[in-house]
Amino acid sequence: MAAVQRAVAYGCLALCFSLACVQAPPAISLNSAFAQALPPRRAHSVAVAGGPARRCRTRRRTSTVAETDVAKPTNRTPLWTLKVTQMLLFAANVCLIRFITVYYHDLGLSRKLMGILLVLMPTMSFLGGLFWSVIVDRTGSYRGVLTTTSLLGVTTIFGYLLPQAATSLPLLVLITLLHGFFTAPAGPIVDGLCLKVLSEQKVSKEAYGDQRLWSAVGWGAMALVAGKLVDIYGTKCIFFCYAILVGLNVLVIQLFIHDSDDHGPVTKRPQVSLRQWLQTLLKFEPMWMLTNLLIYGVLVALIENFLNVFIVQDFDHAPKVILGAATAVMCAFEIPVFKYISKLWTERGYSLVAVLGFSELVMALRCFLYGIIPRNQPWLVLLVEPLHGFTFAAAWCATVTYASRLALPGTEAKMQALINGLNFNVAFALGSFAWGCASQNPPAGLGFTRCFFLDAALTAGWLAIWASGFAAARYISARRRTRR
Repeated sequence: MAAVQRAVAYGCLALCFSLACVQAPPAISLNSAFAQALPPRRAHSVAVAGGPARRCRTRRRTSTVAETDVAKPTNRTPLWTLKVTQMLLFAANVCLIRFITVYYHDLGLSRKLMGILLVLMPTMSFLGGLFWSVIVDRTGSYRGVLTTTSLLGVTTIFGYLLPQAATSLPLLVLITLLHGFFTAPAGPIVDGLCLKVLSEQKVSKEAYGDQRLWSAVGWGAMALVAGKLVDIYGTKCIFFCYAILVGLNVLVIQLFIHDSDDHGPVTKRPQVSLRQWLQTLLKFEPMWMLTNLLIYGVLVALIENFLNVFIVQDFDHAPKVILGAATAVMCAFEIPVFKYISKLWTERGYSLVAVLGFSELVMALRCFLYGIIPRNQPWLVLLVEPLHGFTFAAAWCATVTYASRLALPGTEAKMQALINGLNFNVAFALGSFAWGCASQNPPAGLGFTRCFFLDAALTAGWLAIWASGFAAARYISARRRTRR
C-alpha cells in the first residue's frame, strides 16, 4: 500500500512540474531592456536672442508599457495552476464519489439505506457550498477557503476508516454530513476562481472549458487507477488516495494561486444585498433555467449515483475494474466537448437553451441503451459511456456560462454555488432517494432495467415541456411588443 501511495504522489508531482514548465513566464522584451539602460531625458536650454537663456518647457515623460511591467510586477495566478487544481480536485473526488456506493455495498447496506445516505450528503453539501461561497464573496479569498475546506475534508473522510463506522449507523451518518459540508464546496469555488481569473486577465485564447477539461483528465485517469487499486487492496484504499491528491492540491494552491488583493492595496469588494440578488433570479427565464437544472439533475442521478451498483449487481461476474474503465471512457469524451462546446454559442450562434435541449435528448437515448444491454455482456456498457460527453460536459458548460452572465459583480461565487448546489446536491439528493427506492428488485421496487426505461421516458417528456415553456414565453413577449 505504501508503495502504491508513493507512486501516485510522484506521478501527480511530475505532471504538475511538466505543466509548470510548459507555461514559463515571458521574457523581457528588448524595448524594456533598452528603456532601463537609457538615462532619464533632461530638459535642455535654448538661447534666445536679446535675452537670457530660457529653459524649454517639456512634458513629463511617462513610462512605457514594458517599463511599467518591469517596475511594478503583478502577482497573477498562472493559468496552468487552474488546470492543475481542476485535475487534482476531481481526481480526488472521483475516489469518493464513484466508489462510496461500493464502500456502502461492502458494509452490507441496502439500496434504500444507500439512497438515504446519498440524500444526506448532497443536502449538507448544498448548505456548505452556500456558506463558504458567501465567505468568498465577502473576503475575496479563494485560496484561504479552498485550503481550509480541503484540510477539514481530509480529516473528516478518515472517519470512514474507524471500526465503529462499520457498525454504528449514527456515526456513519455524522461522518457523511461532515463529509458533505467540508468537501463539496471546493467544486463551485474552483469554478468561480477560474471565471474570475479569466475575466481579470482578459484571456481571449482560453475559456472556462479549457480549464474544466482538466477535471475530466483527473477524473478519468484516477477512476481507472482507483478501480484497479480497489480490486487489489479493497475499498478502503480510496480514502488514502483522496488524502494524497488533496494534499498535493493544497500545496499548489498555497504556492501559486494569488487572491486579487495579495501584495497590493485592499480594494473594497462590491456588496450586493440579498434582495438585489433575488431580483435577478425571480424572473421567468432564470427560474425556468433553474427548474430545468433541478429536474435534469434528478433524472441524471440514476446514472451518476447508481451506475456502479447497477454494473456490480445486475451483470454476471462483472469485474470491478470495469467501474474505473467506464468512468475513464466517460471522461475521455468529456475532454473534446469541454474544449470546443463554447464555439456553438460564441461562433456558430446557437443558444444555450438549444445546447441544453440537445444534451437532454442524448440523455434519454443513453438511459434507453442501458436498459437493453444483455446482462451477460457487462463490457458493452463501455459503448454507451461516450454519450456522457454531451449529457454532462455540454450541459454543464452551458449552465455555467449562463450563470456567469446572470451573476452581478460580487456574487460570482454565490451564483456558482447555487447552480452547483441545485444540480449536484439538491437534485442528486432527491434523485438518490427516489431512484434508491425505485431501483430495488421487484416486488419492493422496479429494478434497474425498468428504472432506466422510465428515466428515458421522463427525460423526453420533461424536454418537451421545457421547450414548450420557452416557446410560450417568447410568443407572449412578442405579442406584448406588437401591442406597444
